[in-house]
Amino acid sequence: MSLITWIHDKLTRRKMERVFKKKTDPYRYRQSSYELDRFEKMIGILNSAAFEKILEVGCGEGVFTQRLLSKAKSIIALDISEISLNRARKNLSGSAHKVHFFQANVRDWVEKNQDQKFDLVVLSEVLYYLGEAGSKGQAWEMPFQRFLQ
Repeated sequence: MSLITWIHDKLTRRKMERVFKKKTDPYRYRQSSYELDRFEKMIGILNSAAFEKILEVGCGEGVFTQRLLSKAKSIIALDISEISLNRARKNLSGSAHKVHFFQANVRDWVEKNQDQKFDLVVLSEVLYYLGEAGSKGQAWEMPFQRFLQ
C-alpha cells in the first residue's frame, strides 16, 4: 500500500468514526424515503435469487445487511468504522450465526483473504473511498482494479 493510500485510508476511517460517533443512523437509512426506496430496489434486483456467501462492503449499522439475510446462507459484513460495526452487531444479534463482522479497510481485508469466494459482492456507497484522494484516471482505477481481482 502506498503512503498516499495509507493516509487516505486513515483519514477515511477517522471521518467515518466521527460521523457515527455523533449519532445513530447518521445517513438516515431507516427514515429517509430515498434510502428506503433505494434499499428496496437493490433487494428487488436480486429477485428470488439465493446465495451461498455474500460480501457486503461498507455495511455501516447493518440496515441493508438485515435485508440480505433472507438471500444468503452466510454474510461477511465489512466496515471501516468500529462504532458502526458495534451497532450492526447489536442490531443483528439474533443472526450472529449467519453474519460475520470485520472492522477493516476492504483493500487490506481482501488482500489477507484472497482465498475467499463470494456469490455476491455488495458495494453500496463505498466505491469513491477505494481510489486515492485527489486522483483521477488510471491512478484512481488501479486500487479498484486490484480490489476486483
